[in-house]
Amino acid sequence: MTLVTVTGAAKLARVSRGTIYNKIESGELSKGPEGIDTSELLRVFGTLHDVSNDDKTVKRGNVSDAKSENTTVMARQNDEITQKLLEQLEEASGEKEWLREMLEKKENQLAEKQRRLDEQMEQHADERKTWSQQLDAVQKLLPAPEDIKPRKKLFGLF
Repeated sequence: MTLVTVTGAAKLARVSRGTIYNKIESGELSKGPEGIDTSELLRVFGTLHDVSNDDKTVKRGNVSDAKSENTTVMARQNDEITQKLLEQLEEASGEKEWLREMLEKKENQLAEKQRRLDEQMEQHADERKTWSQQLDAVQKLLPAPEDIKPRKKLFGLF
């Protein structure tokens, strides 16, 4: 990427030098010893403006050269940004597929646990039915409470 001075950065971003310094102090914008990278300006301000038309910065004889150089720099920056975005999109697609696989595994595990729980509930229902039948059979063998004769007191306890 191209490095520019604080003044150049302010012109490219169409903000004041004070704004650039404030962004650097707050940590939003990073500045190296040789200057500010234009990719940093793109990241913070979004778009950069063509300053080749400014009479103060470009001599009239070099206007076409400056425009083509600026266009080349911006095209290269756009290509780099596009490439990074494509890489991020590919990474996100991979992550999405991984998450889908994990969700499918968890759903399968949950379905298996539900199946086992249903089997256990069915088994317990069968056991309850068996116990209920056995209880009914035992109750049929026992005499009804009104059929039980009163016992005589034995040693004063009964």
